[in-house]
Amino acid sequence: MRCSLSISPPEANRFAVPVQLVSDCSSAVSVDPRSLQTMWFDEGNAKWVVVPGSVITATTLTISTPLMHFSDYGILGSKAGW
Repeated sequence: MRCSLSISPPEANRFAVPVQLVSDCSSAVSVDPRSLQTMWFDEGNAKWVVVPGSVITATTLTISTPLMHFSDYGILGSKAGW
């Protein structure tokens, strides 16, 4: 799963207080929920980076992630393919 979040003007792309991204991963039936993590794409270094502070709710298969900026985000269940 991947989503792209942006804001205009680009200078406004830093938050004083984190906003929460809640991802519904209930369709990921073959993935161990404990392995799910939110990542963001660091364009400057051309690589995916784990977003710290994510909380997984295994009963609903959702991930709540605090965001300090908008970017391209993705959820992955293992590092294979990334």
